[in-house]
Amino acid sequence: MTLSFKVFLSVSLTPYDALILVAIYTHCISGIEVPLEVFQSLIGPTMESSQYNPLSEPNSTYVGLHSPLIPDLTYIVRRLETMNTNQDTLAHIVKLMTSIETLETVYTILRQIKERCLVKTYREARSLSKASPSRKEKFITSKSFLGQYVEKCLLKMEIGGFEDKNILLYCLKGFIKGFTSSELNQKYQEMIDLEHMQQDIDNLTTRGATEDSQMISIFQSYTEQLKREDLPDLIITNYHLENILDWYLYKLVDDPSPPIDKDVSDLVNLMLKDMTLHNQTMLPKTLIIRYFQSVNSSSYSAALNALHNYFDYVLNQYDSASTHTSLLCMTAFHTHFNEPGMAVECFEEAIRVAREERNTETLNMIIMWVMKFIENYPQYSKEFHVKIEQITRFLQSSDLDVDADIFESAYRFDSLFLLREDANLIDLLEASYKYFLIALQNLQPEKDISNALNFRAQLWDDLGFPSLADSYRRPDDTDRELKKGFSSLESNDTKNVGPMLDNMDYTCLTYNNKLDFLRLQIRYLTEINETDEALAKIEEVINKVTLDCSDTHGAAIFELEKVILFHKAGVGMRGQALLLKLMNHYSSLDRGFYRAKCFLVLISILIEVEPKTSIRDLLCDQLTELLQFSELRPYVDNLLDRIAI
Repeated sequence: MTLSFKVFLSVSLTPYDALILVAIYTHCISGIEVPLEVFQSLIGPTMESSQYNPLSEPNSTYVGLHSPLIPDLTYIVRRLETMNTNQDTLAHIVKLMTSIETLETVYTILRQIKERCLVKTYREARSLSKASPSRKEKFITSKSFLGQYVEKCLLKMEIGGFEDKNILLYCLKGFIKGFTSSELNQKYQEMIDLEHMQQDIDNLTTRGATEDSQMISIFQSYTEQLKREDLPDLIITNYHLENILDWYLYKLVDDPSPPIDKDVSDLVNLMLKDMTLHNQTMLPKTLIIRYFQSVNSSSYSAALNALHNYFDYVLNQYDSASTHTSLLCMTAFHTHFNEPGMAVECFEEAIRVAREERNTETLNMIIMWVMKFIENYPQYSKEFHVKIEQITRFLQSSDLDVDADIFESAYRFDSLFLLREDANLIDLLEASYKYFLIALQNLQPEKDISNALNFRAQLWDDLGFPSLADSYRRPDDTDRELKKGFSSLESNDTKNVGPMLDNMDYTCLTYNNKLDFLRLQIRYLTEINETDEALAKIEEVINKVTLDCSDTHGAAIFELEKVILFHKAGVGMRGQALLLKLMNHYSSLDRGFYRAKCFLVLISILIEVEPKTSIRDLLCDQLTELLQFSELRPYVDNLLDRIAI
């Protein structure tokens, strides 16, 4: 394995450029058709990168695209094979490329393309074609896709001194040697049309040998005297490397499936391992990549170091956009490692800076990040409620067109806040309807709508319509496990519930899953007659969701669990007053499902102390309301059986 991997960022020609020039030579001079798709794949990565930023630019240009070609001849040939490139064409390019032994051959290829094929206008190309209809060369104009690339290479050929040329020759030989030692090379060597091929090889190598043989001799003698450890393993242009890093970062953050191309991943990791401080300064994106890699591997110190290095860099650049990016990275870092207090400080600083600079794009982005944060740490929802309202009002009053994402995030926040606040049903439905409607209207192919769907599922679950919730639900393994646990307890099967609770990582659950986990834990403790511990757990949860999260809705759910515990312990009348209070609370909010649940618990308690006739009349009076909720029908049937006369 390579102990070190040195990268040289070049502004002159690279081995990758040499391969593209060979392909252009094959197409324009050898008379062998090379599809435009091949040139697009080859030249695309060498063009200016999109400067992809996963925080400020969620809509990446890399969505649905293949990874940019990396400067490895074996990898490139394999990719071209997947594009159904003509085998004879590919064999010609491969043989011509592997026959290059000197830089002069590369320069000869470039000069011949310029002299024989490059013209200024289409009119000139038509005129030359009419004058010599028998010539096989294809003309390319200076402004065409291929022409612009050739013009850039001509400029690059003039740049760089002796050391640059020495590095280029050394890396060019390595570029070719890596392929010639592979089985893939043997396959194409057997396909070569030697007679047709030899003409091109002789033409290029003869010119290369005769035009400046003395220079080549001197050049090679100096090359042999240089120490190899001083030479890099890879020579690549800034744009090419940035495109590779952009795509790698996109796959790392936004699109982990399918997995990152192994060849690309190996190359990036090799480059990052030994990248010089100078190159890191030129490519600060490498620090972001190091950060995300460290976060994904739960390496706290490495992630923090990368983040601090990036933060130091952006502070020196006086770039406000990068400052916001670094602050939000800090927020994501502290959130990932369950440090919400530190995350809030970073959020507040990012909000302060963005508001001072009236940066609407960043404020919009901050709203969306705050929403995601609050879903995991609802104890901060009341604190952020005022800030989000202020930001939303500011954005609405700004001169710029307000992005639909702003309203989507604002109504999403309102819906979540109203749900946990146990607000009036009409207000809750109105806010959630606006949120979901805007989310659908703002839907784009690369946009994830799972947050909107999950909220709708949660909403209809809370309103007592699970079948409707299932049409929106995207259950994960945790949801299924918790649901299975509740089903087991309802069938009096407790043996698997305890181990399941012990094995589940509570700290990694979402807020809603944490509440379900605690409810299941309380039900389990009640079933195994650990009522004191279950009651203590209920009181602890009620205090936590009330004081920390201002979650009135969650507190009421656990108040109902307390009454159910009293009932199972044989002292149901102790919870009657609390039950009546909950029923009045839900009646005032038009929350029929929870009122109906409370009513059924009340009937279960009263059966033990009241005459069956009066209980039956009371239950029958409420059947219309009760039976509209499919989840409650089995409990209604059970109660009717128990009070049958």
